[in-house]
Amino acid sequence: MNNDLQLSTHNLLNHFLTTPTLAVNRLEDYQDQCISSCIAATYSHLESTKSSTQEVHIGIPGTDAFSHGTCQRSAAVLKAIQDEIKLLPADYLKAAILHGSYGDRTPVAGWSDVDLLWILTRKASCNARILRQLKRCIEGVQSRFIELDCLQHHGIQVLSEFDLDFYRTRYMPPEALTKAVDLMREEGQSLELAFHSVTETPEHKTLTATRTLNRLKDARDCGELQSHARNHSYLPLNATAGEYMYQLKYFISVNLLFPSQFLADINRACHKKDSFTRAYELFPPAAVEWFRKLEQIRLEWAEREAYIYQPNQIPAWLGEKLGSLYFEQAINAMTQALDSPIYQQETGH
Repeated sequence: MNNDLQLSTHNLLNHFLTTPTLAVNRLEDYQDQCISSCIAATYSHLESTKSSTQEVHIGIPGTDAFSHGTCQRSAAVLKAIQDEIKLLPADYLKAAILHGSYGDRTPVAGWSDVDLLWILTRKASCNARILRQLKRCIEGVQSRFIELDCLQHHGIQVLSEFDLDFYRTRYMPPEALTKAVDLMREEGQSLELAFHSVTETPEHKTLTATRTLNRLKDARDCGELQSHARNHSYLPLNATAGEYMYQLKYFISVNLLFPSQFLADINRACHKKDSFTRAYELFPPAAVEWFRKLEQIRLEWAEREAYIYQPNQIPAWLGEKLGSLYFEQAINAMTQALDSPIYQQETGH
């Protein structure tokens, strides 16, 4: 199997299904037909046999072990999403996995994204008509996310059963699925992820915590965080006011992901929910203080804003808590963590 071809096809599949289409644009309709046909044809010619050096089995509970949310609003939205997914033919999706804060039942009202991983069956992956049907369904499902988080960043990611046979950590860290739930089934199921020797050897390993630090350094140097623009604007360096809350939430989320990236880099990967306590035992105190401040801002959002927030203005209280030099604080905290003896020893950097 050509690993580069498989990876490229997966990237195209994920982008095609999760990027909205303007139905009135006939050119985009035609492009949808061409792209879906290309994806289906490519998957049809990929090998379905596994060639791996490591297989990981993850048990995903079903809805029998899941309550739909911690409040009436989230319960109603998640139930509506589940009902819409269940309208699809059973042989289209292998799983529809709710992960993240809603998956582990610790959402923060108005802040937590709805995170779904759809795993397409081989049949659906190889059929252009089904892919277009799934794209329309995903657009409908994603439109519901805004009811729980008006600052929603991503939402649905897509894999094919073919991708499980040649799995890459970049698709979704296996640890992220350990507290998830399958909305497709009441009884749940076990997923088998086969890691290929070419894609997951140590020399191919990406140090994600180091990459995150470098992204923030690049933002400092150019004066803005050039990712997740809203209204064609990026987050300016250390902005504490103005219509940048969507962009600022992304900055905070990137920071809160850092402890789990740090642990993954030193081969102690765990679920994000558990990463803070474990990483704080290894971080210098000054670094811990920074990440705890961000944790508190996230929790305080539910008390001060929740579902009444009107985007995209940065609330005054949040700007005050962050301070005027928060990019520098983030860079300093991450640098201290990555300079720790254990990170240097385990990564060789």
